[in-house]
Amino acid sequence: MAGLNVSAAIARTATNVVVVSVSGANDGVPRTGLGPESFVVHQVADAPGSGPLHLPVSQVIEGPSGVYSLSLAPGGEGASAAAVLSIVVSGSTETGWGDDRGQTLATATG
Repeated sequence: MAGLNVSAAIARTATNVVVVSVSGANDGVPRTGLGPESFVVHQVADAPGSGPLHLPVSQVIEGPSGVYSLSLAPGGEGASAAAVLSIVVSGSTETGWGDDRGQTLATATG
């Protein structure tokens, strides 16, 4: 299994958009061709007693290579505008990156 370098930022200009960069940990090559099934996003617990809240990825737009804009479906009850997001990325077997895995955290404010 190969590792991924994953970093993310919250897009301040759009609602429910996270920008994620994905490259190989060993070679630095951008991992291209990933779809919504390659990304799992959770809002990390932000209050005592609360658990992680899954935020489904409804759309993925790639560009430039290895950089993805993820549109998140509304989180429903309990989603917070100020949150820490956990983003897990799994490679795509269709593009030959099927064994690659990585994760990161992104902070949303306001």
